[in-house]
Amino acid sequence: MFIVSRKGGVLLVHDNHIYRSNLRRQGQHRNILYWECLHNRSEKCRGRLKSEGNNLFISNTNATHNHPSDLDRINQAKVGGELTYRTFYSLFK
Repeated sequence: MFIVSRKGGVLLVHDNHIYRSNLRRQGQHRNILYWECLHNRSEKCRGRLKSEGNNLFISNTNATHNHPSDLDRINQAKVGGELTYRTFYSLFK
């Protein structure tokens, strides 16, 4: 599940937290995206994810989010029609 940001970017929703795309790599067989928690810059949250193809992995298993979940913002996105369902592959087109 993704949210379209105010600037038109795509934010990933996972376990009631929101992530922004941090780095994009082209792998030999898969497209790889690295995601950082949306609160990384403001609150130094170390939540990280990695997507390879359509698979999602927690890349920083020792880190826990140091802030409450983003459930309110996710619900606002649902009401406002900003929530979208896509595959990770669609982000590379």
